[in-house]
Formats: sequence, C-alpha cells, structure tokens
Amino acid sequence: HTLIIQHSNVLKSSHLKLLLHPALKQLDLRYCSLDDYAPALIATCHQLEELLLAEPHLTAFQGGYFYPILEFPRLKTLQLYR
Repeated sequence: HTLIIQHSNVLKSSHLKLLLHPALKQLDLRYCSLDDYAPALIATCHQLEELLLAEPHLTAFQGGYFYPILEFPRLKTLQLYR
C-alpha cells in the first residue's frame, strides 16, 4: 500500500481525499504544493510506516495540524524538510 506523487504543483486536498486510504503504509509527497488541509487528511492514515514530505509549502504547521502524526503507532520514517 504505497502512494507516490512527486513534484506536483496541482495536487490539492480534494485529490488526496480520493487517493488516501486508512491502510496506506507509505506516502511520498515530496516537492508537492500541498494546501493547508492536506495534513488533516494525511493524519487519517493510521497505518503509515513512512511519510516523506520535502518542501510541502504548508503554512499550517504553526497551528499544530501535524500533532496527530505523533499518534501513528507504526510510523518508522518521517522525512520533513524545507
């Protein structure tokens, strides 16, 4: 259960809502221009073992949108950098 979308300028939360699944284990959205609703959708993937986000252009980190990621019991790899 892997989803890889890289270098996308058109990926929006409406697309992610259709693509994400609770059983997803690997999610690679590096270099995608994500909107501020994307983190809440990603947080519904409770089986994630690997989450790769490089330069996601999110502004919602200050509001704590990514706090639920700490509750992913299977998360082994988190790659998040600008």
